[in-house]
Amino acid sequence: MNELAAKYEIFRTGDGSPTLIFRREDGYREKMHHSAGALSESLYIYHSALEWAAEKNWPLRVVSIGLGLGYNELLAVTEALRQPSRDFQIWSFESDEDLRNCFASWLSGSSSPLNDVYEEILSGIERKLEVETRKIREATALALADGRLQLLSAFPEAARSVHDARVIFYDAFSSKMSPELWREDTLVEVLEPLLAKECLLTTYAATGALNRALKRLGFGLKSRSGFYGKRESTLAIRGLVDTI
Repeated sequence: MNELAAKYEIFRTGDGSPTLIFRREDGYREKMHHSAGALSESLYIYHSALEWAAEKNWPLRVVSIGLGLGYNELLAVTEALRQPSRDFQIWSFESDEDLRNCFASWLSGSSSPLNDVYEEILSGIERKLEVETRKIREATALALADGRLQLLSAFPEAARSVHDARVIFYDAFSSKMSPELWREDTLVEVLEPLLAKECLLTTYAATGALNRALKRLGFGLKSRSGFYGKRESTLAIRGLVDTI
């Protein structure tokens, strides 16, 4: 608990949902979500992409970079529950072992310093998507136990087993915090082996390097405004000619 508290503080965002602020050793601080709403941003940027992929009847093969508080993983499981005939595979990357362990401990029914936060997130998802928190938690725990949800360490080092991903949540910290994950050549190199011929990538960010990398990978960029007044976010589709 002390180690976690030394790195993170819980922050209440504008829609009432929680996020974490990461404190780097040099004093730089960055929130995991927009201060206007962690859940609202996750629904707008990431869940909407899941719904679109579902409309295309794509296999629900999701790469999530990174885990954080588990918003996107829980949303992916929730979307799978809304379509009970569809199986799913989620590869979730998180360089911070404490966050991986907290999420896994909560799912197993053990004590974790973030248990109350996870329960609050589930309650918010239930209100928005009308799936019971108990069902989401149980399905997520079962998926972790049987390998349909994998909590992996740092991306891209831990991504060797990932293939044919259909939905990529690129939710890494910003280029100020993780510059190595936002360079054009690096993006091309690390994403190309993971991707199915038809897939999409969604992220809160919109940068020139990201756009160039996605075009090199065969993605078409879709026009989408950013969350809560941000000028742009990125939604890119590969392998299809129709629009969203």
